[in-house]
Amino acid sequence: MRGPRRDHDTDLVVTTTLTASSARRFRAAARRRRWRSGRLVIVVLLVITLVGGAAYVAVGTDLLSVRTVRVTGNHAVSAPAVLAAAQVPVGTPMVLLDPAPIRQRVLAALPDVASVDVVRSWPTSVRLVVRERVAVAVVARAGRFVLLDASGVLFRTVATAPAGAGVIEVARPGPADPATVAALAVLRTLPADLRAILDVVAAPTAEQVTLRLHGGRDVLWGDAHDGAPKVAVVRVLLRRSGRHIDVSSPGLVTIR
Repeated sequence: MRGPRRDHDTDLVVTTTLTASSARRFRAAARRRRWRSGRLVIVVLLVITLVGGAAYVAVGTDLLSVRTVRVTGNHAVSAPAVLAAAQVPVGTPMVLLDPAPIRQRVLAALPDVASVDVVRSWPTSVRLVVRERVAVAVVARAGRFVLLDASGVLFRTVATAPAGAGVIEVARPGPADPATVAALAVLRTLPADLRAILDVVAAPTAEQVTLRLHGGRDVLWGDAHDGAPKVAVVRVLLRRSGRHIDVSSPGLVTIR
C-alpha cells in the first residue's frame, strides 16, 4: 500500500515562516542588549563626570573653601585670643581642613580652655566651640590665687579667689598629685553648711586631709572615702565644745 502523501509545499512555508520569526526575535533581542549596554556606559560616564565635577568644586576652586571663622562658648577668653591661637588656614578647602592641629594649638596656648570643637558650617564657615575650665578651688601663692578646675588643672592666677571656690593647701598641686585629687574630692563632698564655715582644705598627703574651719577649729578628715557618714558625724560634733575633731575613722571619732 502507498503511504499518506506529504504536502512538501506546506512544510516549506511553515519552515520559512518560523525561520523569519526567529530571526526577527533574535535581532530584537540583540538590539535590546546593545541598548542596555549603551545605557550602562552612559550612566557610568555621567557618574564619573558628576563625581569629578564635585571633587573639582570641593578641592580645585574656592567655592567650598574656608572664608570665615567664628568663636562660640567663650567667656573668660576673648574671641581674638582663640582665633590667634587656632590659626585656622583661611582659603583651605573645607574637605581638607584638619581639626586636630587647630585643637592642639588652642589648648597649648590657652590654659583656660578645657576643650574646643572645630565644626564645619558649610559651605565656607568654620565654628570654634570653646568649653572653658570652671574654677572649683584655688591655691594661695605669693599673695594671689591660682585657679584649679575639677580635675586639678591649674589654669589662671587671679588677685581674688572667686566666690564658691574653696582654698586648698597642697605641696604639689596638679591633676597627677594624689593629695590634690583627695582634697578636691573632699571639697565636693562637703554640703553648703560646712562649706560656709570652711577656711582651708589642707592635704599634706591623700590620707591626711584636714578641714580648717572658722574660729580656729579643725577636722581631721582622713582620706576621701566615707564622705556621707563623716559629714553626719561632723555636724553632730560641731555642736559640742572642742577645737579638734577626728573623723578619719567614722566608727571611732574623737573630739578634744
